[in-house]
Amino acid sequence: MRRIGLLLLFSMLLFALAGCASRGKVTSQAELSAPLPEISLPEDSRALVTVRHKGGVETELQTMISSYLQSERGINPAYSQDEADLTIDVSVLSLSLVGTRTEGGGASGREMLQGGLMGAGLGLAVGGLANGRTGALWGAALGAGAGAGAMALTAESSGDTLSQWQMVAEVRLFTRQQKARDVQPVRISVYSEGQGLEQAAALPQLEDKLTTEIVQAVH
Repeated sequence: MRRIGLLLLFSMLLFALAGCASRGKVTSQAELSAPLPEISLPEDSRALVTVRHKGGVETELQTMISSYLQSERGINPAYSQDEADLTIDVSVLSLSLVGTRTEGGGASGREMLQGGLMGAGLGLAVGGLANGRTGALWGAALGAGAGAGAMALTAESSGDTLSQWQMVAEVRLFTRQQKARDVQPVRISVYSEGQGLEQAAALPQLEDKLTTEIVQAVH
C-alpha cells in the first residue's frame, strides 16, 4: 500500500509541475515617431477622416475612426473639408508579417531549481513514510530529479509559435485654423502578436490599436 501511495504522490507532483509551465499570450503595441498633437474640440464638432492605402492593403480604418470619435468623443463625421472642424489624414504604408518566435521552449534555471525543490520536499516526506530515514534520503534525491525533469519536459512541450504582424501608417491631425501643408505626419507602427496568428485575424487588432492611438489624441 505504501508503494502505491508513493507512486500516486509522485504522479501528483508531475501534474502539478506541468501546470506551472503553461504559457501563451496575445498582445498588441504601438510605436510613434513623435507624439500626435493633442487637439481639444467641443462636442458636436465634425471630423473628416481620410484613409489612403498603399501596397494593396485594405482596411476599415475610416469607418472605425469615425465611429470611435462619435461614440467616445461626441464628434460627428464630416463629409467635406468645408464642414470639418478637424481633419484626420491617414496613409497606410504597409501590412506585413515581421517575424515568428517560439515562447516557452525550455525551462529556465530558476524554474528547474523550483521544480527540484518541490520534488525533493515531496520525495523526502513520501520516502520517510515508506522506509524511515534511508527512504527519506532516497525519496528526496528521486523527487528532486523528477521535479526538475518535469519542469524541463512541460516547458518544452508548452512552446508556442508566436507570429508578429506590423502595420505602418502616417497620420496627420489638423484643425480648420491650420493648413495641411504645415502639419508634419507622424509615423505610427502598430504590432499584434499571437499564437499562429494569420493576417485576417491580425488586421482587426492592428486597426483597433491604430484607431485607439488616434482617438486618444482628441479631447
